[in-house]
Amino acid sequence: MGTYIYYGYNPQSLDKGWLTHIDYRWDPAALRARLATLPGVLLQEEANQNPFKLSYYLQDPALDAEQVRTALGRLADHVTVLITQSAYLDLLPKRASKGRAVRYIGNKWSIPLSRIVVCGDAGNDLDMFTGVTRGIVVGNHAPEMEALRGLRRTYFAQAPSAAGILEGLDHFRFLAPNSPA
Repeated sequence: MGTYIYYGYNPQSLDKGWLTHIDYRWDPAALRARLATLPGVLLQEEANQNPFKLSYYLQDPALDAEQVRTALGRLADHVTVLITQSAYLDLLPKRASKGRAVRYIGNKWSIPLSRIVVCGDAGNDLDMFTGVTRGIVVGNHAPEMEALRGLRRTYFAQAPSAAGILEGLDHFRFLAPNSPA
């Protein structure tokens, strides 16, 4: 969801600068209290929560992001509301998202965003596809990803999951060996 950045597989390699950046005006206790009064949402299990993400099940598929923002009142000014597949609701700090995390890493490591390829399959991936990164939408994507169809830097793979990622990397010639100069 863009709330943590790790380097490698070591949990100790967490980017603390990113955490400091996204923590600005994030108040999960107040958010939980406010959403406890909103009908149609149910807090997900503790295993699906983290200090910078609150996850809910949408029991009312007609509930939309604007209704959630209205229920949050002023708290909504510092929160990103994500609804995925009309079944899941996630609240993140305003500064956190997968796309912002990609841009943070690009800037931190001086990697031009045009040299980064992102991959996704659901609505919580959409903001990674903004800007100049190249994107791969896998074949088994959620309907909300169709909003990206036709974008020049976005490739829609036929294959699902990891095979779709490999198909997209081949399309962008990302894995092709460099030809001699």
